[in-house]
Amino acid sequence: MGFAFLGLAAGSSLGIGGVVLFMVAHGFSVALLFLLSTCVYHRTQTFALDEMGALARKAPVLAAFFTTAIFASIGLPGFGNFWGELAIFVALWHFSPAIAALAVCGW
Repeated sequence: MGFAFLGLAAGSSLGIGGVVLFMVAHGFSVALLFLLSTCVYHRTQTFALDEMGALARKAPVLAAFFTTAIFASIGLPGFGNFWGELAIFVALWHFSPAIAALAVCGW
């Protein structure tokens, strides 16, 4: 959520639009992760990872969706979270390149 505050602090329409895109994409990716974790529970009847054993071999489509949702959640290029973060960083760069450089480095 720090990215959202940075986008709002930039004070531009690009920053605010990036925050909206980031929040919507984050909401979808997290909701999908919760849905998929419920699907895993219904298949295995447990949340203990050591008791699941080779779930990707038993349910390869579920594993592919789970991997895709995780990639979307961490903001890999091509997913909505990435484009929201990119818009926020571009707006922040126009506001202050020094703050944008610190934000990209994670400070």
